[in-house]
Amino acid sequence: MTQPRWDGLDPAQAGGLACVICTRELRGHSTPRVPVGHSVTGSPVMACTGSCAQQATLPAWRLGIPGEAWTAAGIAFLTALDDTTSKDVRDAYPDDLITPTVRAAAGLIVAAELRRLATQYQPGTDPRLSYAQRRHREGIAAVCAALTERADELDPAGGAR
Repeated sequence: MTQPRWDGLDPAQAGGLACVICTRELRGHSTPRVPVGHSVTGSPVMACTGSCAQQATLPAWRLGIPGEAWTAAGIAFLTALDDTTSKDVRDAYPDDLITPTVRAAAGLIVAAELRRLATQYQPGTDPRLSYAQRRHREGIAAVCAALTERADELDPAGGAR
């Protein structure tokens, strides 16, 4: 089985020198660590043993699902459950619970991913670029701006977080 690839890490985390969960520096400390995948460069990434390692193996953590999405999903689920006749999850029709839960969280998850992509691919500035390179950079910047704009439409409060 292939190990997961971790995106969006700082240099210390991407080099395996810091925990991918708590960001604790691992070099020079006696903190036990375990490999939990690899960075975009192929370097192994580490997590502290115990709760950090457990969190690192959860798919939702690696996907970067924001806390606000978990909260919205939980509230939607409980509201949908309250709307059922018996108020018992065992008696509820699954679609009556799942549909509002997914609808509440999906926009927030997609907005967070769009913002991550816009940040990741935002071009730098270099005055020594040729005309064609500047035009290409401008095109990428326009795409990043469109991604951020769409994220703000899906989750207006997210840009301020």
